[in-house]
Amino acid sequence: MRWELASGVAAATLTAGASTPARTLVGPLAPLSFMVGEWRAAGTASGPGAGGDSAIQPELAGRVLVRNDHVTLKAGGGFEIYQLVYADGSQLRSEFIDTEGHVIHYKVAAGPGARAVFDTGPSAAQGPAFRLTYSAQSPDRLHIRFEIAPPGGAYKVYSEGDLVRK
Repeated sequence: MRWELASGVAAATLTAGASTPARTLVGPLAPLSFMVGEWRAAGTASGPGAGGDSAIQPELAGRVLVRNDHVTLKAGGGFEIYQLVYADGSQLRSEFIDTEGHVIHYKVAAGPGARAVFDTGPSAAQGPAFRLTYSAQSPDRLHIRFEIAPPGGAYKVYSEGDLVRK
């Protein structure tokens, strides 16, 4: 009987700990804390996106930042985004995957201030380069710009818009 009670308490404790997300980012990820929250598109965005929702949350005791988005398109339909941000030593990196088949590997630079730039680096003959910039306009508003550069070319804005805290 004691073993059953103890194992039930242990299971409840493990389950509670596993389901409780970290509330803060730690180490090199801490400067990205301004991005954490539940967000929705606000206003009119440039590019193909018409709106959507974004959940950006710390996971693994604040050692990773996870972004889950649902994007609606002006032409109809939509797609899902999953993005993971993590520290690889002192370098922040990010993996972007969406349901349209895109996979993008970024290096991330935090700052100055409440700003983060996700960049693949210079475009090469193999394909385009990508840059995603988050900047806080206020604690409850994020501005996002996504840029693409053709091989050997300069970045051009592909889409841009704002998110507001839900």
